[in-house]
Amino acid sequence: MTAGYENSVGNLARLSLATDNVFGDDAGVHQLGTATGDVASGYAVRLTVPVDTRTQPNRR
Repeated sequence: MTAGYENSVGNLARLSLATDNVFGDDAGVHQLGTATGDVASGYAVRLTVPVDTRTQPNRR
């Protein structure tokens, strides 16, 4: 374990997708990429981001 992150283990153990306020609403589908490849040849990560084109920008 990396020094300074000891408390993270306990914090993450208490978290679930049902209680998470970032990933919980869609089970992480829109925040987690798909990784392919390997150590020798390298990795590529793909993240598909949906864009709602029905909304208007809010200029403040």
